[in-house]
Amino acid sequence: MGYPYNPRVGDNYRYEKDSSKPFKVSRTKIELFYNCPTCFYKDARLGLRLPPSPSWAINSAVDSLLKKEMDF
Repeated sequence: MGYPYNPRVGDNYRYEKDSSKPFKVSRTKIELFYNCPTCFYKDARLGLRLPPSPSWAINSAVDSLLKKEMDF
């Protein structure tokens, strides 16, 4: 893993009711709300990120091993 997983987001990325600054929502956040409203709430209000997915290196390693096996 290239970086340590930190589940907390910064204060600038959390929604605060009493704040006068606008809360920006990206397309990714809208898609997260569409797929899982609970995950969106945890991300936007509580500041908890989703864990990262496995890296591309695992996929390419498995692919190369399968290709070697099939060629053999």
